Amino acid sequence: GMDGLAELFASADYIVSVLPSTPATRGMIDGSVLSAAASSRRDGAQPPTKPPVLINVGRGDVIGESTALEALERGWLGHFVSDVFAPEPLRAESPLWAHPKATVTSHNSAVTQPEDVAAAFADNLERFERGGVEALREGGATFDWEAGY
Repeated sequence: GMDGLAELFASADYIVSVLPSTPATRGMIDGSVLSAAASSRRDGAQPPTKPPVLINVGRGDVIGESTALEALERGWLGHFVSDVFAPEPLRAESPLWAHPKATVTSHNSAVTQPEDVAAAFADNLERFERGGVEALREGGATFDWEAGY
């Protein structure tokens, strides 16, 4: 549960989130988790340890922009790095762009060649035309329909 997540975060120097966006993960990294982790770090460490760095390269709605800002301001996080935001792209007026403890990067997890996209689309279209959505579900697609990613 969330207590376990806070406990895990309390023991980490770096937290890397690669979570997908699902009903179970949206907002999972919230103020209650980060503040509990920070409190646990302060209470258990002699001398107190510095707050962790959170790197989010999964989906932007796992941690909200306002949560990240609050965590930085309250010292729950030492630094926040992200290439994903909800909504995408990060709004131009977001304080994260200029925050000294935030690093905003472009979302480039892979190099995609146009001919690769066209071939994958053509394969999916052919399977769909043959058997509808069920053919996509059974045809080796990398999307897990039940999990939502």
